[in-house]
Amino acid sequence: MGTKLLEVAWHNGGWCRQMGWFAGRRSLRFERFYAVFVSFRHPTAGPCLIDAGYGPSVWQASRRLPARAHRWATPLALPPTGSPRGVLQQAGVDPASINRVFVSHFHVDHIGGLREFEGVPLVARPAALDELRRLPEGQQVHNGFLAGLVPDDFDTRCDAIDENAFAANDELGGLASLDYFGDGSLLLVDLPGHAVGHTGYVFNTNKGRVFYVVDATWDVKVLQAGRRLPWISGWLQNDLAAYYQAQAVLRTLAAELSIVACHCPTTQPRVGDH
Repeated sequence: MGTKLLEVAWHNGGWCRQMGWFAGRRSLRFERFYAVFVSFRHPTAGPCLIDAGYGPSVWQASRRLPARAHRWATPLALPPTGSPRGVLQQAGVDPASINRVFVSHFHVDHIGGLREFEGVPLVARPAALDELRRLPEGQQVHNGFLAGLVPDDFDTRCDAIDENAFAANDELGGLASLDYFGDGSLLLVDLPGHAVGHTGYVFNTNKGRVFYVVDATWDVKVLQAGRRLPWISGWLQNDLAAYYQAQAVLRTLAAELSIVACHCPTTQPRVGDH
């Protein structure tokens, strides 16, 4: 039922390296945490993205302290193509065709490539950006935000999401959602806890509904097991209590919906698969 999104595809926009323990796994090995972003085509609105992974502007934005500390804490690599535009081209998606970029939240690995998409409308929650902009630079870095990654004309081309447009959705365990296109194809879901204005997405596809929870968990198996994060990972969440409350709902929904997370290893088999 309802309009279906077409050509939903998952892409690796670079990666950072960190211990699996950081995501709640029982492993001290250093692993790649891929900066996954998503492309899809709406039948009438055309090609869109969710986030943009890492891009070359990350190096410029983190060239000095305190921003440089973020690069030290999470050593990163750009995608082999050098930019998210190259990633899309390699996957057969024309970067010039993108009509919208949805911003799930303002962490470096999600907005690092935004400057690559000049002039494209950015669907975002400006209240979250305003809150981050008001913080001292050191606190911005603690919140995973580098102001230099935000395009200079962000405010003029932002397709602003009204916070009051979110409403409790009983089908999603009471999580607040917004039907963006008004046809059931894409629900924007408020998933508080990880970051200011953190947003998930429910896709209606020909293969069923998929709940892309972005960073509401870093590992779906850890989520399903109900394991807690180590103290340092919890310290980095915007609101740890809200984070765990959202996860409790997601565990229930996992019986009905396919749950996909940005940095989860189980997402990698989807990468490059149209």
